[in-house]
Amino acid sequence: MAPPTHSAAADPRRPGRTALGWVAAIGCWAAALAFFWWQSGIWASASLDVGIYREAAADLLAGGDVYDGSYGATGLPFTYPPFGLLLLVPLAVIPQAAAGAVMFAGSAAALVGCLRLAGQYAWPGRFLPWWAATVAAAFVAVVVEPVRVTLGLGQINLLILVVILALDAGARQRVRGIGAGVGAAVKVTPALLVAAQLGRGDLRAFLRGVAAFAACTLVAALVLPAATGRYFTGLLWESDRPGTLAYAGNQSLRGMVERIVPGSTAAWLITVVAVLALAAVGVHRHRSDPWLALTVAAVAGLLISPVSWSHHWVWVLPVAAVSARYWRRRPWLAWSGVVLVAATSLLTGPAVGLDYSWLAALWAPAGENAYVLAALVWLGAAGWRIRRTAPPPP
Repeated sequence: MAPPTHSAAADPRRPGRTALGWVAAIGCWAAALAFFWWQSGIWASASLDVGIYREAAADLLAGGDVYDGSYGATGLPFTYPPFGLLLLVPLAVIPQAAAGAVMFAGSAAALVGCLRLAGQYAWPGRFLPWWAATVAAAFVAVVVEPVRVTLGLGQINLLILVVILALDAGARQRVRGIGAGVGAAVKVTPALLVAAQLGRGDLRAFLRGVAAFAACTLVAALVLPAATGRYFTGLLWESDRPGTLAYAGNQSLRGMVERIVPGSTAAWLITVVAVLALAAVGVHRHRSDPWLALTVAAVAGLLISPVSWSHHWVWVLPVAAVSARYWRRRPWLAWSGVVLVAATSLLTGPAVGLDYSWLAALWAPAGENAYVLAALVWLGAAGWRIRRTAPPPP
């Protein structure tokens, strides 16, 4: 279904429709905010991550060793690179409630931006009004589990995603690569998207990404030399530091292997190599479509990372846009994307967290590894060579 394509000159009713659209957007977000307020009252982990960010930043300002500390209600370690820590320092000087509100508002705005960009990609040349993106964002915020949990925890996933989509996946070639480079300096995992630019044959974008990562990390090294050295020479490689690998919320290949054949490093490495090979094929095959190529790389990065909590899977939003764009030209790619999006929404509980009990009752591995299995199917579809017997429809 195509989005609205109004033109101010052709449709004199547009101002009225826009006003009604914004009224609908306000109403939808009022309902979404009511949901998150209710969720915060029943979910012990509400605002957990923004609390960790704030306490770690406060510890830094007090002269403490952040990477030795435990933060938040559950005493978790701070796991981001030092540059990410520096960006979070402003949260330390405002109250917890204000920090939570800032992170929620920033992530909600980033979600609207992501959906606006997704609409531009899915339906090229068509106009998706901001109010429509805002309405869609309210729905997605509640229904799609990675987005819902990102907002509920006060996570930064959506902020990183909108930067990468805006800078790297669009038509502005002069900045392409910078988004993933900055993202990697904040949270490491987008580093594979920098390498993917080589797979696309875009050396300049690759060099921009490397330069952006190096510049951000250099700033961190100048301000926090000891912490930067310690992080990149040791802490980065401690794969179990963020939490228990076998926990069902860890939707990565490593998590799946630990749940099925605990302790089998060989099985994990074999699956990692296979996914990297499949991703390389997909990135190269879609090198002329940076949105799709980078989404392939991002999904592969989530799979091969030792820890990919379910809320890291906000990349299902670009996957959904791919499905909309290729609905008629590549139905297997589109339908597999629908399956992946469904795994992050229809299979999850209505309130918080993962709830695969009904699917696990049919086959336990499917229930425990739904994101991983659906992502593998989508990667396979993205790398599959399509033989066309007729030109694609316009």
